[in-house]
Formats: sequence, C-alpha cells, structure tokens
Amino acid sequence: MSKRSFLFTTELALSFVWLLLVATVWLSAVSTTFGRTWKSSNGTYSVDAELVDAVDGVVSLRKPNGDVIKVPLSRLSAEDQAYVAKQDAAESVARSATDTASATGAMRTHSQLSQQANRLRTAYEVLRLYEAFLQDTSVSESDRAAAEVELPIWKGRANKQMVRFGSRWLLPDDANDRRRQARQMVDEALHLLEVGQREAAVDKCVKASRLDESAILADFLLGLDCALSQCDAKGANRHFSECVKREPQHISSLNNLALSEIRLKRYDRALARWQTALELAPASPEVVHNLGRLLHLGKRKTASISPRCQSRVTDLYAAAASSM
Repeated sequence: MSKRSFLFTTELALSFVWLLLVATVWLSAVSTTFGRTWKSSNGTYSVDAELVDAVDGVVSLRKPNGDVIKVPLSRLSAEDQAYVAKQDAAESVARSATDTASATGAMRTHSQLSQQANRLRTAYEVLRLYEAFLQDTSVSESDRAAAEVELPIWKGRANKQMVRFGSRWLLPDDANDRRRQARQMVDEALHLLEVGQREAAVDKCVKASRLDESAILADFLLGLDCALSQCDAKGANRHFSECVKREPQHISSLNNLALSEIRLKRYDRALARWQTALELAPASPEVVHNLGRLLHLGKRKTASISPRCQSRVTDLYAAAASSM
C-alpha cells in the first residue's frame, strides 16, 4: 500500500469513527437535554423536566415546552426526592463557599465580586453577595464605591425577582416566554429536518440559540449538523463548546465536544473533556465506548497519538470500564 493510499484510508477511518460515534449519542443527548424523567410516588405519572428549585417542600419543574409546574416534594418518588435533596445540598455548599469567600476576605476587589455574581442565577442572590461585600472592612474605597454604585440596580432587580437568562436579567414570566418561543423554534427545526429542509432548520436553530442563551438544544443540533451533514469539525467544536459553556455538566455535549477535538487532532483537550464527563458519570456508555475505540485506533497506529496520550487513554478507559 502506498503512503498516499494509507493516509487516505486513515482519514476515511477517522471520519467513519467521527460520524458513527456522534450518531450513537444523538437520541440519548437530545432526550436528556431537559434533565430527567420525574415520577410520582405511586408510579402512575411521569414527566420529562429540569429542576428549577425546591422551596418549602414544593418542587418547581420546567417542561420541554418552557412551562413550569409545581409539585409537592412528598408526591415525588423516593428516587426523585433523594435527587432534590442532593441538589439542595450542593447549592448549600455553593452558598456557603460564597459566604465564606466574602467573610475571609477572599473577595476583596470589585472584579472578584463581579466574577462571583456572574455565577449566581437570581438577582436576590447577587444582592446578598453585594451586601456582604460592602460589610467587609478590608475592601478598598475605590472597590467599595464601585459596588455602591451598582447596589441600587441589584436592589431593583431583586425586588422584581429577576433571574439570569444567559447574559440578560429578565422577569420570570419573560424568561419563560423566551424559553417557550425558543423551544418552539427547535421543534419547528426538527420538523424541517424531517422533510429535508436543512438550511431552514439551521436558521431556526441559530435564532433559537440567540433567543434563549441558557438552553443547549439548538446548539447541540447545530453541532450535529456540522458533524454529520458538513463534516465540519471546527463548526461542531464551536457549537458543542457553547453547549458546555451553558451547561458544563451535560455528558453528551462533553462527549461530542471531545469527539470534535479528536477530529481536530487535539487529543489532550479531548481526554480532558472525557475525564470531566467520567467524573460526572463514571459509567457513561458512550464515553467508555469512544475511549475504547480511540485506544484501539492508537494501538493500530491509525490515529497519531503520542505515547503519553496513549497511556492516559489506557488509564481512563480501564477506570471507566471497571465502573460499568
């Protein structure tokens, strides 16, 4: 076999792996975009939704169409109640970390305050953060003055119960309306794909992504389009990166982002994404499968992986496979 034909075969094999492995996560990724399936305590009712919050024994769930429903915690299954308790515990740790950072002087500059505020979801939480910051006597006069200028803005937003919506702050009803409109656009895009109108579907997804900067489904579909329809690894990487930016713990987005990095021969980045995915879901079948395929290609010299990367792939695959 000539060197040229070998390179062609290698490229073809990698392209086939790219297409095959992205395709294997289409259904699981799209079906899990909105969190999980919630079940009633008696097992007669279920709904696909994402957790919004749990306050005073009432759980708020956002359905795929953007509607928010409220369910008494006691009427959910034992598994769902345990999930809510786990999320509450995680948020308590995060709030405690924020309070501790302020109390210990770890957040002494206005820049650090802004960075911390950007991680919070409600204006009320940001207001509490600003008030704690201004009570810290170690804050400089210039940083204090900058925070005091912004404090009335956050008081106004908190009084209106505004929530973060991507890079915007909106009233809860406005945020829900935008979510509903964006989801409708995605549904229309899926229908357009079914009837072969790809360009119109892509346009719908682009608009949906801009309308709802907190959702990932539109960018997920755009990433799949780049990978499957256009063989555009850079485009796929851009869209799956946006998914992970918006939802850092979404396993299928992390997996597909890693696949795009493999396609771009950025193996270290791919392994970092897969490692993150495995830390979140140690027995993720698509990640384990893809690591196994990459390990196989590396051993056959089909993929130009360095010995160090090959060793990392081996270790990750062994640890993941043992968890299944």
